[in-house]
Amino acid sequence: MNAGDDFQDDDLFADQQLPAAEQIRLAEEALAAVNRLVAAQFTLGTSVLQHAVCAQVECYRALHFARQVTHDP
Repeated sequence: MNAGDDFQDDDLFADQQLPAAEQIRLAEEALAAVNRLVAAQFTLGTSVLQHAVCAQVECYRALHFARQVTHDP
């Protein structure tokens, strides 16, 4: 199972209570954190790295979706 297999793209940021700018900021922060984790690959086991890369892909997808919804390139 890959990260995010249990929900659809349209479920990302489904909580419209958050302002668009906040959605993008949170997605960017999550991506930055996962990028740091992936960059530490030499200290991670293969299993952990595999999950980190899956999380990285999901963060990119979430950020892309947030920008599409808010029309922010």
